[in-house]
Amino acid sequence: MAKYFLDQGHMVVLSGSSDTSTEKAFHELSENHTDRVYSKACDVRAFDQVESLADYALSEMESIDIWINNAGISHTSQASYLISEDTARQVVDVNVHGIINGSKAAINIFKKQGFGALYNMEGLGSDGRIADGLSIYGGSKRFLRYYTRALSKEAKDQDYIVARTSPGMVTTDLLMKDIEKSANPEKTKKIFSILADHVTDVAPWLGQKILTNKKNGVLIAWLTTPKIIIRFLTSSFIKRDPFTK
Repeated sequence: MAKYFLDQGHMVVLSGSSDTSTEKAFHELSENHTDRVYSKACDVRAFDQVESLADYALSEMESIDIWINNAGISHTSQASYLISEDTARQVVDVNVHGIINGSKAAINIFKKQGFGALYNMEGLGSDGRIADGLSIYGGSKRFLRYYTRALSKEAKDQDYIVARTSPGMVTTDLLMKDIEKSANPEKTKKIFSILADHVTDVAPWLGQKILTNKKNGVLIAWLTTPKIIIRFLTSSFIKRDPFTK
């Protein structure tokens, strides 16, 4: 999405959980957009770091039109009682506290500048469906939907909007790790080949919808229920390969 926004002429501030990952993304995008892309690493679990990121963005761009909370981590697919305390805490800290911190930082800015749009990224579990072995991750995403809808209600009659995006299954590093960690990688990959999409297909679509949306409380979803049904019904004669592009 950052690439799409830059291609459309917008300024973008990138943030990752480490200096290494953030700088890598910055260098990849700055080759063609040297004067419109900025970056700053941030641990979303700490509000002071998120607030520092927001201040940095304002210092470079003067205002923030769109803020997207996309930080999220998963855990190995296994029964909940086997998930370590450290792993459970880390997933909740990033996926729950990270969303709270990012949303708070963004809304504080929107209230001061009198405009803005906040988007929180949904994931597996947001709609209440339960996937075996992903109790903590799915629960954190279920929280995200409730929390974002509550923020949307608070934003009613305000000068900013709050909405949700749902990319479905995208072949990012996170998804590939889920395949590797699954009990049956080949079976999992076969299912993902039906449902997953390449990031270069999903990201521009989401970006375009975000840029044109003016409504509070909406859900911008790529992988809808009708699309899922059609893909399974046609999977025997339409072969998809979302893992290469």
